[in-house]
Amino acid sequence: MPIEDKNNKVVHLDPEKSANIKIEDIRTRDKTFLSKIGSGANHMCYHLSTLLGLHEYFLKLDYWEKTNFVPSFLILDQPSQVYFPEGFPEENDKINKDSNKVSLDIQSTKKIFEACSTFLENVNFKTQIIILEHAPQSTWKGVKHMHLVEEWRGDKNIKKSKFDALIPSAWEDFN
Repeated sequence: MPIEDKNNKVVHLDPEKSANIKIEDIRTRDKTFLSKIGSGANHMCYHLSTLLGLHEYFLKLDYWEKTNFVPSFLILDQPSQVYFPEGFPEENDKINKDSNKVSLDIQSTKKIFEACSTFLENVNFKTQIIILEHAPQSTWKGVKHMHLVEEWRGDKNIKKSKFDALIPSAWEDFN
């Protein structure tokens, strides 16, 4: 995961004491609440790491002969948003090689998908990850275990536009 100074950080979560995530600097032993750390990217990465770690822990409950009541799936909604607040380059656009920001954002986005793929392998695919994302396929192309199920696009206000959405427009009539 693209976490700042990640080799010197440890994540602590102790639900018996608090629902907050604490980050410890292993060099100084200082602990900081996640809410006190800047950077949306760090927040997303720490949250994702914690969620994946929790799911790995839940899957091991059987080993300790404890019942696991947590479903074995995780739904992530636009984890790449911290890297692309104003949109993504289109699939066919050439990325400006001089633009370090765009290339770093794309690399960081790809690392999100790679972390999810590695997690799936580590838990022998006993958890399913569903990612709802606006990122184009180019940001996760070539990452193992990532499969496009559906692409929802279009404009419901334009008659000739093919409009597909996660929530079908016909459901609007049920109000």
